[in-house]
Amino acid sequence: MLLLKPFTMDNYDLKKPFSSFFPGVSGKNGIPIWAFYCNRGQGITSFGVKDKNGAILEFNPAAIAYEKVQTQGFRTFLKANGHFIEPFTKLGFGQQIRKMRLTSTHLLLEETDKDQKYLITVEYFTLPEAPLGALMRTLTFKNLANRKVKIELLDGLSQVLPRGLSNGAYKDVGNLMRSWMDVVHLENHTPFFKMRSSSADEAEVHTTDDGNFYLAKDDKNQLLKPIVDADLVFKHDLSKQIPYGFIENDLNDLLITPQYPFNKVPCAFFGVAKTLGPGEEIRILSMIGMAHEYGDLENYLPEFLKSSFFETKSRRAEELVLELTKGIETVTAYPDFDEYLKQSFLDNVLRGGFPINLGCAKNPKPFYLYSRKHGDPERDYNWFNLEPEYYTQGNGNYRDINQNRRNDVLFNRFLGTANIRQFMNLIQLDGYNPLSINGSSYRLNNEIDVDLLLADLFKTEVPDFRKILSKEFTPGKIYQELLRNETKLKVSPDEALKSIFTESLEETNATFGEGYWIDHFTYNFDLIESYLLKYPDQLEELLFDDDTYMYYQSPAEVLPREEKIGLTSKGEIRQYGALRFFTPEEKRKIGFVEGKSNYHKTEDGDIYTCNLLEKLISLATVKFALLDQSGFGIMMEANKPGWNDAMNGLPGLLASGVSETIELLRIVDFLVDASKRFGAKEITVCQELANLMEIIREGLDLREEAKLTELGFWEVRLDALEDYRRRTKYFLSGLVKEFGLKDLTGYFEKMKRYIMVHLKELLERYEIIPTYLIHIPTKFVPKPGRTPYGLQKVEIWDYNMRALPWFLEAPARFLKVARLFPEYPVEQLYRRIRDSDLFDSQLKLYKTSADLDNETLEIGRIRAFTKGWLERESNFVHMSFKYLYGLLRSGQYDRFYENITTSMPPFMDPNRYGRSIYENVSFIATTNNPDPETHGMGFVARLSGCNAEVVSMWFHMMFGQSPFAVEDSELVLTLKPLVPSSFFRDGILKTKFLGSIDVIYLYSGDLSTFDERIKVLKYELVNNQMVKEIASTSLKGQDAIDVRNGVYTYIKVTLGQQI
Repeated sequence: MLLLKPFTMDNYDLKKPFSSFFPGVSGKNGIPIWAFYCNRGQGITSFGVKDKNGAILEFNPAAIAYEKVQTQGFRTFLKANGHFIEPFTKLGFGQQIRKMRLTSTHLLLEETDKDQKYLITVEYFTLPEAPLGALMRTLTFKNLANRKVKIELLDGLSQVLPRGLSNGAYKDVGNLMRSWMDVVHLENHTPFFKMRSSSADEAEVHTTDDGNFYLAKDDKNQLLKPIVDADLVFKHDLSKQIPYGFIENDLNDLLITPQYPFNKVPCAFFGVAKTLGPGEEIRILSMIGMAHEYGDLENYLPEFLKSSFFETKSRRAEELVLELTKGIETVTAYPDFDEYLKQSFLDNVLRGGFPINLGCAKNPKPFYLYSRKHGDPERDYNWFNLEPEYYTQGNGNYRDINQNRRNDVLFNRFLGTANIRQFMNLIQLDGYNPLSINGSSYRLNNEIDVDLLLADLFKTEVPDFRKILSKEFTPGKIYQELLRNETKLKVSPDEALKSIFTESLEETNATFGEGYWIDHFTYNFDLIESYLLKYPDQLEELLFDDDTYMYYQSPAEVLPREEKIGLTSKGEIRQYGALRFFTPEEKRKIGFVEGKSNYHKTEDGDIYTCNLLEKLISLATVKFALLDQSGFGIMMEANKPGWNDAMNGLPGLLASGVSETIELLRIVDFLVDASKRFGAKEITVCQELANLMEIIREGLDLREEAKLTELGFWEVRLDALEDYRRRTKYFLSGLVKEFGLKDLTGYFEKMKRYIMVHLKELLERYEIIPTYLIHIPTKFVPKPGRTPYGLQKVEIWDYNMRALPWFLEAPARFLKVARLFPEYPVEQLYRRIRDSDLFDSQLKLYKTSADLDNETLEIGRIRAFTKGWLERESNFVHMSFKYLYGLLRSGQYDRFYENITTSMPPFMDPNRYGRSIYENVSFIATTNNPDPETHGMGFVARLSGCNAEVVSMWFHMMFGQSPFAVEDSELVLTLKPLVPSSFFRDGILKTKFLGSIDVIYLYSGDLSTFDERIKVLKYELVNNQMVKEIASTSLKGQDAIDVRNGVYTYIKVTLGQQI
C-alpha cells in the first residue's frame, strides 16, 4: 500500500510521450542514484550514480530514449505453456491493457491481456539509507486463468555498463571500450561490472575498487543465477529485438550454458521456471546499483536476502519524501492541488537543496542536502551531479539555487541569514557573480585544539582521521570515516559529526563559469524579502550588525566599451568578446584558487569585509551606473542576457533589460526607507565605491538641472564605472569613507526618482511595458585599432532605441513595484495583456512573448525555435507563475484564482497535459505551434524555478501578504488566508506554518476570505502543556514571538464576519 497518492495513466504507451525521474533522495545516511523513466516499454530509460559518466544503463536524450527503451531498457521474456510473449511490447498475444502509476518515489506498471489470463506488474523505487546506491525492481507474474500454466521467465537488462566507463567514451569509441569490460564474482551470483583499468593513453594506469552490480532473488529469498553474456539470450540478433536463445532453449538448459562475456557489452538476466496454479504468482526481486568496493556489496547481501527487505525499504523511501514535504502539507477541498503542492515542494528541494543543521542550536551550521543541477533526458545539455556519498550534495547554478532557496527561511528556524550571506558574499565589486556553485566543503577553525577535539570523541588515537581533518572535507566524507572508526568512538557517529562541524568553517565552492547574466543580482533581494516576512523586527540587525560580508572575486574582467564594441566585417556595430580572463600571473597575484571561495582583498592582503547595507549600496550603485543610453534598461554588457537564456544574441546587439531596472527599483526603494528609518546611524563604504557614488550623485544633479543630456549622463556613469573597475580589478586600497546614513537619503531618492521617471515614460509610451530594448548606433566613425575579439574600433555619437515585441517578464516583475505607480492601475495592465498576443485565448495560458517573426535570428536561439516550443512564444511556466504571483501580490485575488484554474497543472486535463498533473514542467506548447497534437502538452520536467513560485504563492494564499509585522515597536502576527470559500472542505482548511506548526482554519461562510469583511475572530494556541484562547484579529508581542519560536505545535484560527 503506497503512502503517497499515485497519478494513474491508462494505456500509457499510447499517450503523449513524457520523461521524468526519481528524486535521488536516499536520506542523510544513504547513497543516491539518478534514474530516469518515460511512458514507453518498462519505463526506465537510464540510471546510474553521480553523473552521466556513472551510467549503469546508458544515458540518452529523451527523443532517443523513447526509441531505445523497449530494447535497451528492462526486458521480460516469458513462455507460458511454451508460448512466447514479451510483456510491455507488441510481442505478445491478444490485446494488452496497460497502466502506469506514478508517485514521487515509485513507478508501477501493470499489464494484463483482454481475456484476463495473466497480470504482470513491475515496481521501481530507489534504495534509501544504505551504503550502496541502487535501483530496486520487483517483477510479479500472476496466473489469472482457471487452469495451471507452466511459466519460464527471464528478466533483466540487455545492457549493463561497467563502472569506470565514461559517457563520452562509450558513445564515441564504444567498440574499443569493450576490450576493458569485465564481469567478476559470477560464481557467487553477484555479478560485479567494472573496467579492468583506466582506458586513457597515459603513462600512469589506474585501477579502482568500485563497481556496478545486479542482484536478483526469488520468492524464497534465494539468489538467482545471472546470465551476463547477451549472446546466450539473443543469439544472432544483434539488434536485441528477439531473444532467440530464450525462445529456442529450455530455461534450465540456458542457465547452465557456458558464458563468454568478453569483449562485449555485458547484460544481466535472471530466470525462474515454475508451474503456477490459478491465482498463484511468481516474483523476481532485483537490486541494481554501485558499490564503492565489492566488500560493501558482500556485507550488504544479508540485508538484501531478508524477506522484509523490499517492503521495508519501499516504505522508507516514501517516508523520506513525506518528511521532506511535511512543511507544506495542506488539506483543501482540492486533493489534486494538495498533492501538487507536495510535489512542487519536493522538486524545489531537489534543485535548491534541503537544509539541515550540522551544528547545534546555539551555533547552527546549515548544510544543504540533495541540491543539484537540473539535468535529465529533456535537459540533456545540463551536466548534473549527485555525489555518491552520505550527506550527498550536488552542483548547481547561482540563479537556480538562489531562486529555489527563496522561501527556506520560512520553513526552518535555524537558517537565519545563512542564504543571504552566502549569495550576497558571491556578489562581486562589479555587481556580477560566479555562475557555478559546486557544493560546500569545510575545514576546522584554526583556533580549535585538534588534540582536545579528538580526545573528546575517540577512545584511542586515530592518526588517519586526524589527517583527514587537516584538509578540506565534506560531511559525507567525515561520516564515512566515523562509521569506519565507530568502535573507537566515545559517542555515536551522529554526535561526533555535530561536534566536528560545530567547530568547522564552510567553504562555498564556486567557479566563474561562462559569463555574467544581468538578472542574477535580483534574486538576492527576494532572500532579504523572505527573511523580513518572518523577522520584520530584525531589520536593523540584518543591515548593520554582521560586518563579515565579503566580495567574491572572479578571474575575469568586463572590458570597457572601446574594447568590446566595434564594426563587424559587414559594417554592423556589435558588442562581442566582452570579457577578458586573467592570466596565470594575474591569478597568482590575487591568490586565486580555482573552484574555491576567492574574496577580494585589500593591498595589505586582508579580505575586505563590510555589512549587508554596504553590499546593497554597492550593488545598487553599480547597477544604476549600468542603465542604458536612454536610462530605461540595464545593459547586457558582459556576454549574457537576463533571465531568458534563449535571448543569447541580445548582448551582441547592445540590448538592455527593463525587468532588471524594475528589480533595481526594489532595492533602491528599500535603501530610501532604510536610510530614513536609521538615519542616525553611520555607514562606511570602501573609498572606491564612495568615489563612484559621488560622480553619480553629481551626474544626477546635473541631469535634473538639464545641464547634462541623457546620453551625456550615460557617458559620465560608464566612464566612472570603468574607472572604478580598473582601480578594483586586483585589490582594494583598504581606505574607507564614513557617511551619516541620513546624508545618503538624498542620493537614494535621486536614484529612485530617476528610475521611476524613466519607467513612467515607458508605461506611457507603450501599451505594455517592454522587456527588452536595443540601442542602435546612428552616428559613428571608425577608429584605429581592433578589439580583442577582432572588431574594428569605433567612436559612437548617437543612438536610436527600439523595443522588441512584448514579453511577459517585465509586466510580471512590474507587479512587484506597482504600488509605487498608483496612476497606472494594475487592472489596466492585466486587461491589456489578456487582449494581447501574450495570451493564448484557446488554452487560456500566458505566452513568453508576442510574435517574433519580424525579428532576425540575431536576437538568439529563441528565434530559431518553432513557435510555441521551448522559449519561443510558448507558455514558459516559470514566468507565467511569476506573473500569477504578481497578481496575488498586487491584490488581484479574483483574477489570480480565475487564472490558476487554467494555468496550474492540478486543474488541467491530464490527457492534454500529457503527464502527471502533480508535476510542473518548464514549458507548455501553445496553439501557435504548427503541430496541433502538441497543444497544451507539458514538456521538460519538473526542476524549474516555477516550484519556488508555487511555494511563494502557497505561503501568501495560506497566511496573507505579511503575516508578521511591527506595529508600535511590537511584533504582530495575523494568520488570515487569502482564498475563495471553495477551498474549505466542510468548513475546514488545514496547513502548516513555519514548517512545523499545524494550522486549522475554521470558516463556513460564502465570501472569499480575502474579502475585507472577513476577519480573524479567535485564535487557539496549543502545545502539550496548555491551550490559550485569544479573541483578537492578531497575536501581539510575546504571543507572536512564541509562535515564531515554535512554542506552539497547533493553532486553530476561527474566521468570520464581525458582528
